[in-house]
Amino acid sequence: MEKADWTFVFLTILLAGIGFALTFSSSQGLKENLVIKTGIYVVIGIIGLIIISSIDYNKFSEIEKPLYIAMILILVLVLIFGIEIYGAKNWIYIGPFSIQPSEFSKILFVLAFGSYLNRHYENDGSWKSIFKAFAYAFLPFILILMEPDMGTALVYIAMIFGMMYASTLNKKRITIILFGGLAVVVIWITLHLSIGVPIPLAEYQIQRFTVFLNPYQDGKNGLGAGYNIIQALIAIGSGGLGGKGFLLGTQVNFLPVKESDFIFSLIGEEFGFIGTIAILIIYFIFLVKALIIAYECLDHYGYVVVMGFVSMFLFHIVENIGMNLSLMPVTGIPLPFLSAAGSNLIVNFIASGIIINISMQRTKVIF
Repeated sequence: MEKADWTFVFLTILLAGIGFALTFSSSQGLKENLVIKTGIYVVIGIIGLIIISSIDYNKFSEIEKPLYIAMILILVLVLIFGIEIYGAKNWIYIGPFSIQPSEFSKILFVLAFGSYLNRHYENDGSWKSIFKAFAYAFLPFILILMEPDMGTALVYIAMIFGMMYASTLNKKRITIILFGGLAVVVIWITLHLSIGVPIPLAEYQIQRFTVFLNPYQDGKNGLGAGYNIIQALIAIGSGGLGGKGFLLGTQVNFLPVKESDFIFSLIGEEFGFIGTIAILIIYFIFLVKALIIAYECLDHYGYVVVMGFVSMFLFHIVENIGMNLSLMPVTGIPLPFLSAAGSNLIVNFIASGIIINISMQRTKVIF
């Protein structure tokens, strides 16, 4: 790994270390021993990073179809054998450990979709090419919606558009589809709320897309769907400039998932405004380093793959922090490396491992 981008490696380990410390703090008062479980997930993740970073990423392009089939199979299996938690049937238990297959499907999707886009490197940028690419991504996206896992489905949208923008497809036409789709969703939800037009979403999902705009207007004066957002804002605000100190957070105890969905609120309360800015700076450098690796990549496949993972990380960061600040809907998306989310943590390590492998081959001499 002598050619690896060691700054990116360091930032990955740094974020995981901070996440482990936050898990220790957030686990206080909880019956489940999150610290031991998270420690095991970190070890598995690091092993996964080391293994995956030693595999030439180009080999994944050669097994696109097996990767795609494996992705579909695990998404189908979770629909059949999955356990429902928080309204979504997307978990499988192996002893005391829970696994979220849809998280691992993101790795398979980026590798397979990147290969598909690479095979069409010299496409004509036509509408037909764009719709073929959407058709390729349609099946896994629909299977995730069937769970229903709205959070992961939104991550897929981010990855799909991020990778398509990175490809040679016509970017103006992709932009038209993106903003056209957003407009349709907004109009559809508005018509549903105003005149009752049917919409294929559960009421709690619709509430999440609207209540963040004013959490006190949730029909229960802030004690319903807006409760978590309000408590998150109070916790962040109570930290002030420098925070209350490590292990001294109290307001976050009013949040039911402080160790995962609302870990940013814990950071705000215990480390204050300074702590939250420090985390944002670390994430910023982490993403910039990944982008540099992408732009220095020797081939189109590696470039598109890195951009897929950057889109994944970026959406997780923006959505999680946004929902803690009442700027985005609450979707249950974890904060990369910091939230106590085992499957997501392992996936983050694997994604980083692939990016590291790509960074190792940026200076390869081609004759």
